[in-house]
Amino acid sequence: MSNADVVVLTTNLVSRYHSEQCQSDLLAPFLRSLNTSTFSGRPCAPYLEQPNVISGLAAQSEYTVVVLIMVTDSYIMDNAFTS
Repeated sequence: MSNADVVVLTTNLVSRYHSEQCQSDLLAPFLRSLNTSTFSGRPCAPYLEQPNVISGLAAQSEYTVVVLIMVTDSYIMDNAFTS
């Protein structure tokens, strides 16, 4: 991601994550990504599926931005996050 001007790391709870998969089948934590159209690289995680949304971030930016979303079952940091 060396061609991104800004990399944003954020978290979201799996209970707020929308997927065609049953929530009990989702093995948290896992990563999803978003990027601006000016990003020419390949993100290190699959894209965030619709209709999921990320709040608190601008929808448009003059910068090249990559957003990495850690979808987790808890906001408490433990070994599962860091491994």
